[in-house]
Amino acid sequence: AIRRGTAITQRLDGRSDIYSLGILLYESLAGQLPVADLDAARRDLRKANPQVSQGLEDIVSKCLAVSPKARYQDAGQLAGDLRCHVARLPLRGVANRSVVERWQKWRRRKPHAMPVVAAGLAAVLMIGGIGGLFYRDRIRTAEAFLVQSQRELLGKEYAPAIEHAQTAWNSLHWFPLEVNLRGRLQTQIESAQQAQTIASLHDFVEQLRFLDNEQLSDTKLAEIAAGCNKIWDARTRFAPGMTEDPQDQSETALDEPLRRDFLDLAILSARLDVQLANSEDKSKTDKIAGARHQALQKLNEAQQMCGSSILLDLARRDYQETSPNSVGDIRLNSLAPSGNAWEHYAIGRWLMHHGDLIEAQRQLALAVDLEPNEFWANFEQTRCDFELGHFDQAVTAATVCIALAPQQAACFFNRAICFQSLGRDDDALDDLSRALQLDPALAPAALARGILWGRLQRYAESKADLESALAHGSRPSDVYYQLARLSLAQHDHSAATNWVQKSLTADPNNATSIALQKELATSAP
Repeated sequence: AIRRGTAITQRLDGRSDIYSLGILLYESLAGQLPVADLDAARRDLRKANPQVSQGLEDIVSKCLAVSPKARYQDAGQLAGDLRCHVARLPLRGVANRSVVERWQKWRRRKPHAMPVVAAGLAAVLMIGGIGGLFYRDRIRTAEAFLVQSQRELLGKEYAPAIEHAQTAWNSLHWFPLEVNLRGRLQTQIESAQQAQTIASLHDFVEQLRFLDNEQLSDTKLAEIAAGCNKIWDARTRFAPGMTEDPQDQSETALDEPLRRDFLDLAILSARLDVQLANSEDKSKTDKIAGARHQALQKLNEAQQMCGSSILLDLARRDYQETSPNSVGDIRLNSLAPSGNAWEHYAIGRWLMHHGDLIEAQRQLALAVDLEPNEFWANFEQTRCDFELGHFDQAVTAATVCIALAPQQAACFFNRAICFQSLGRDDDALDDLSRALQLDPALAPAALARGILWGRLQRYAESKADLESALAHGSRPSDVYYQLARLSLAQHDHSAATNWVQKSLTADPNNATSIALQKELATSAP
């Protein structure tokens, strides 16, 4: 414009000098003036001089910007960036685009920082490695505990199975990535807990079967009945998927062992409730009728839960007002056919309660024929043979029970009373001692051994066993009667009289105590 003598169209300022300085810088670095295409010139600078860094190229490029607004706004800004470049500091006027250049500047500024960074990285890697090893070890331990828990569950060791699975689950509580393993452990815990619950139900019902038909005190019977009713009220806890509504049970079936336990729990506890109502006061017909009604209701609930069964049909006959007058009025053939050893055993047990020992023996024999190792069929066969006076056969059946369940005290007790009936007191004493060694709280065994000690004139041992029988649930009237006989054997007429009076106070209808009272009255000194 000056050469031509024309007007300058835009205001000139120091930014024009910035441009001129950019030309000088370019020429000094590249060895030539920039071409007319400034964008190409910027790209050619580093090609012309490879020693030019990305940051210095950006400084020169900003000086050569076509628009003054895109250049450094004053020389101070340009000088600042040049000083930063020389001092290996981050540039302020342009972007620090090269990561490598920035890293090199940092290293030159802080030459001693690299060992510190290396040490830090090494520490991080070490901590990460230790953490990884810990993580892997924790996972492997949890998986090992899961496998161990599964083995223990198969072996019916429920408490250790729950403990090991729970320990493994707790160890993974803060491991968010192990959702699948935690889910498997949770399932294992729930399965083991459910199996433990079902096993506890089975153990309870097994003891209930042993106590069936035992001569126990009303207090002991009431305690057992309360336990039965408590479990029955919580029965849905023992059967996954079961509800109180029978409409929801159409597609849910119980396993056969669990079904048998529920059937017997209902049948035996219903019988126990009615027995207690009868023993409390036979004159209270309303209470007895109420107990029979509740028994029928419990049996109906059992049918809703377990399905139809000949055992429930028989049990209902005991509590219905229109039930047959005697067992002879019942035609077993008219009931649902029994096709397995368990039903034959349960029918035989019901017949024994009603005094039909011959038919009971036949049913039990059928059960043993179908399953020779069926414990309860052999157990009831022992009792049935004993009641029929077939003591040798009863000893054989009791010996089979001992072989099938050598830790069951009741088996030794059954064989002992058979030995007693055969006059084999020494064998009876050995079996009674073995029974009480296995179960010191087995009241019938303590009572039987106390009576046997008395016959052998070992009075101190006899009294100790009789007192143990009383403490563990034998009927007080029976124990007091035996204590009276024991006192009489020791020629203590006064003590015998006192014991007889206690026996009759506990049970005014005890026939043996009434007879002994008359005997004592006629032989009074």
